[in-house]
Amino acid sequence: MKKALCLVALLGLVASASANVEFFFTKSTDAWGLNDPALAFLHGKGNGTDYLDGYMLSPAGAPTGATMPDVVINDPQTEYAYIWGRFVDEPTGAKINGIAIGVANALAGAGNICFYQLDNLNDEDIGAKRWDGDPSVYYFNPNGLVAVTAFGITNRTSNLPWNLYVGNPARTFLLGAVKMPQGVTEMTFTFGPTPVNYATPPNPGVLALNKVVIPEPAGMLLLGLAGLVLRRR
Repeated sequence: MKKALCLVALLGLVASASANVEFFFTKSTDAWGLNDPALAFLHGKGNGTDYLDGYMLSPAGAPTGATMPDVVINDPQTEYAYIWGRFVDEPTGAKINGIAIGVANALAGAGNICFYQLDNLNDEDIGAKRWDGDPSVYYFNPNGLVAVTAFGITNRTSNLPWNLYVGNPARTFLLGAVKMPQGVTEMTFTFGPTPVNYATPPNPGVLALNKVVIPEPAGMLLLGLAGLVLRRR
């Protein structure tokens, strides 16, 4: 009997260990992201009708791969990265009312990084928004996204288009976008002491699946190869 109880406890630990909220980047030229890229670095339109004003996902929806490759930015002037999160083996109905997140090596400020508020309080069919806060907070890096009176993000089986959320099988939400500054070769996620705050504890663990990188310039690669040839002589 004791062995059986130990086995059940062990299986419970294994299950809980794999349950978390994952965060990852995708490239702006991939199939996933906002349907209107012109809104990528604008937190909202300010009309209280963001969904009607264009904040919706592209027809591709959201990525569903268990792992995500690093995002390679070839031209920082024209390419950027989207910021996503997703529930993994978390209970249906779990509600996020806070995320402490940042992107290392990225700049703060409008045009550099943006998190979407998704304010639809004036839309009679929705009457809700994702996060609270005045417009300036959505361009902070790092950022503390909070839902006090707002809706936050709930783990659902069905889609919630106005909240940029895709249900089964993805359980994925689009958070924002970030540009790679000139001279930077890598951007990674950073998290606060309590990265994700659930409305009802316990809070989940978090996992960063990938990073944003820029390839070495071709000239540097050629110099490296030339150095190898000279050393062999």
